[in-house]
Amino acid sequence: AYLRDARHAGYAAGARDGNCNLNEQAPIDQLFGLDRSKRTSIFNGRLVLRNRIDSMTMDMTLFDKELDLVSAVTTARNLGRLNIAMGAGYINDYGDGKAIYLGFPIDDYVKDRYTGANKDRLDFFRGLFSLGGVEAPIRVSAGSEPLNGMKIARFANGGMETVLLYHDYFLEDQAPRFGWVNFKEPAHLYNVRTKEYLGETDAISLTFKPGVMQMIARLPYRVKSLTVTPQSIMLKRGGTADFQLSLAASTGTAEKHVLRIEVRGPDGKTRPYYTENIIIENGAGTYSVPVALNDLEGRWTVRVEELISGRTAIAYFNVKGE
Repeated sequence: AYLRDARHAGYAAGARDGNCNLNEQAPIDQLFGLDRSKRTSIFNGRLVLRNRIDSMTMDMTLFDKELDLVSAVTTARNLGRLNIAMGAGYINDYGDGKAIYLGFPIDDYVKDRYTGANKDRLDFFRGLFSLGGVEAPIRVSAGSEPLNGMKIARFANGGMETVLLYHDYFLEDQAPRFGWVNFKEPAHLYNVRTKEYLGETDAISLTFKPGVMQMIARLPYRVKSLTVTPQSIMLKRGGTADFQLSLAASTGTAEKHVLRIEVRGPDGKTRPYYTENIIIENGAGTYSVPVALNDLEGRWTVRVEELISGRTAIAYFNVKGE
C-alpha cells in the first residue's frame, strides 16, 4: 500500500517472478535496503520488537509467525529482534520517505479492527505510519482509545471537504456507539444528512450505528443565504422561465455547491421532468424551465435547496394561455 510518503509491504514482497519462481535478486531490494538473494524462513517464530526507531519506541511481541529472514542488510535498520537474537523487520530511508519491510504476514488484522484486540499490534502499525510522516487527518475515538470498526473516506472539492464515517455492520455487538471525531484543522461543519450546522470547530460528537453512514461537510465558511430571482413572472405556454441563483457565504465567495431544484405546477404536484440537481460555482448560477405547450395555466412554484446546509429559496412564475 502507498500512503503519501510511506511505503510498506508484508511478507516476501516482490520475492518471486510472474511464474512464482524465486528471484535471484528481488527487484525492490534496493527500495528496502536489503539483500534477499539467500532469504530463509522460520516457522512459529517469536518476534520481539523492543527497539527505538527515530522518535518511536517499538514494543510488541508476535508469536507463531512465519518470519522472513534476509541474508544481508545494505542500508536498512532493524525494527526488532528474534528470539534467536537475529534482526527482523526492517526500515530504510529512501528518497524523501521511508520503506518498511515487515517480513511476516499480517493476519487477523480485520478482526483486530472490529474488536480492538491485540492493541499493541494496532499501536505498532499506527507507529509505522507515523515514522513515514503519515498522520491521520481524522480520528474517531471513544474515550482515550480509537473507536473500533470505523471506516473513513474523504472527498475534496476545492477548499471544501466531505467526510464519510462508517461504523461497520460486521461487529458482533450491533448497539450504537458514541464517539468523538477530531479533525486536524477547524472548519465550518455540517451534518449533511440532517442539514444541521455544527459550528466552526475541529471536534464533534456523533452516535454511530453499525451499517449507517454519517456524512460531514467541512467548509471554509458558513452558508449564509440562498436566493432565487425570476427574470419574468408572466409567460405564455412554450416560453422559458429563467431564474438567477445566488448563494452567499459568511466570508469570501461560495465555492462549488449542488442545488436541488423542484418545480411544482398550479395543482401542487411536483413535475419530475423539470426537477434536477445543478452545480453552481462562485456563488452564482442560472436555471431555466422550458414551459410545454400543454402545461397548466396558473402559478408555478420553483423550490431550490442547497444540499449541504439545507438552505432553501422559493420563487414563482405564472403561465397563461394564448
